[in-house]
Amino acid sequence: MASSGNFPVWTSNVKGATNLSKANTRFDGSTNSRSAVIPFHIPTGTKFYVECLVTQATNYNIVFGLVSPYQAIDTYLESQSSVNGMIFHGYSSGDWRTQALVNGSRQGFNALDDDSTANRVLAMTINRVDNEIKMYIDNTLITNGTISISATEDYTVFASFTGGTASGVHMNINCGHDSTGAGTFSAASNADENGFGEFQYSPPTGFLAICSPNIPTSTAIDPAETDDDISTKNFGAVTYTGNAGTNAISGVGFQPDLVWIKISNTASNGPLVDSSRGANKPIFSQVTNAEVTSADISSFDSDGFTLTGTGDYDANFNGNTNSYVAWCWRANGGTTSTNTSGTITSTVQANTAGGFSIVKYTGTGTNSTVGHGLSAAPEYMIIKNLDTTDNWINYNKVGGAANRGQLNTGNYGTSTTSFQSTDPSSTVITLGTSSGVNSSTHDFIAYCWHGVSGYSKFHVYKGNGNSDGPYVYTGFRPRLVSMIRSTGGSYNVFDSARYTYNPIDAYLQWTAHDAQTTGYPIDFLANGFKIRTSGTGINQNNVDFYYAAWGAVPFKYNNAF
Repeated sequence: MASSGNFPVWTSNVKGATNLSKANTRFDGSTNSRSAVIPFHIPTGTKFYVECLVTQATNYNIVFGLVSPYQAIDTYLESQSSVNGMIFHGYSSGDWRTQALVNGSRQGFNALDDDSTANRVLAMTINRVDNEIKMYIDNTLITNGTISISATEDYTVFASFTGGTASGVHMNINCGHDSTGAGTFSAASNADENGFGEFQYSPPTGFLAICSPNIPTSTAIDPAETDDDISTKNFGAVTYTGNAGTNAISGVGFQPDLVWIKISNTASNGPLVDSSRGANKPIFSQVTNAEVTSADISSFDSDGFTLTGTGDYDANFNGNTNSYVAWCWRANGGTTSTNTSGTITSTVQANTAGGFSIVKYTGTGTNSTVGHGLSAAPEYMIIKNLDTTDNWINYNKVGGAANRGQLNTGNYGTSTTSFQSTDPSSTVITLGTSSGVNSSTHDFIAYCWHGVSGYSKFHVYKGNGNSDGPYVYTGFRPRLVSMIRSTGGSYNVFDSARYTYNPIDAYLQWTAHDAQTTGYPIDFLANGFKIRTSGTGINQNNVDFYYAAWGAVPFKYNNAF
């Protein structure tokens, strides 16, 4: 095999993923309807090739193609609007046919040349450049031809069976791991143009094997491309014990520009300080209070920060024997610049590699725009009025600009006056007249992020209300994950600094004046996270949860990069 990297197989991390064998390369039908997926999202701008061998078949429907990973997949999938691919199915007359699936709708059919159903190789080319797929049987394009797919939807490869006599069906996935498919594919060694993978048939020109060496990772944070901007130099999380005196905290991995601190062993408010406003200007995420001046942090250092033990809020930062966690982001080392992209002039320091900027501006009280300094539109923002008592305002792209969250209350709902129902652009944030984002003459701070492939992601998962909860693909091993119900609730926060092994069963809340608690276990995986509880705070049935995640290691690499 040309590559020593990883090739995905059917994953056992989704609810109802049973009947897997041969190192999860084989998915067997049963008397119950079943589906299976691979643990990999097909990102935009890529072209991949995958094969699936049907070793046996009956006259029940077999589906192979793409599905939205946010679709519940523990039952048979065909008619859901996010399903695209082919149905491979037989009739009582003995002939076998295929039909294209376009957004869950059958599009005509073509009959196969014979009624032999054993060892048919179903294959798919996935083109996220032109947003289309093509389906093949034994290297022949089915007459349904090209199937258009969404340019914005996330997709993963899946297979599905109906119940009944589907217990005789076996489907072996081959993303390039082994052309023999645990002894079922014919021996062949057709690699992609990068030399990766072993397939039954040659991948078409430009289409690659789905494997870790071919996973797209932003060159800005890719360890093979840079030493300065890798994930662990953009975000860090450290734990420490307070001493009520001078306390130099190290191990962050870089000089932080935003430090967010929370006590884990007792109830407290969590302060945020940043290098744009100054280390002596805390604001607290659990309350509506304005910015205060207090010398609790004396400096941002090359590998962390130094606590004084003499500030007015020392218990929130450095109480003697208390346990703390600090979540830290790097912007631009405290160096700011004037941004005139919007109708409001802003003061910005941006880390474009890490997709993070700190934006300070003065409100006008009228509909306005303000420059954010990033290279792409922010997908997640936290905004606070610094001058007066007011709610924290949270924006996430999935929820949309017609809505807003309140970090301090956990409320989430409609607001046309926060962002004018207009999502941020690649240059500016659109502000309405809400006092939480744009009160006249008041100063505001906005923390802005967008997703960076292999490092950060801001998206959604749907709860299933089961202890075998959703598996969420991020494309990296998380270091910090926060999630909130789309209907409102607490911002529940998990990190691998406080809990170093799975399941991670200790969470804090950005919303609440509470200590760390347990009862919501989740796993941090090499490529995402898995919910291990039916608790409604992170897994209420059929409810969307908006999440923000920052990573430690891109999925493309092992832990030792």
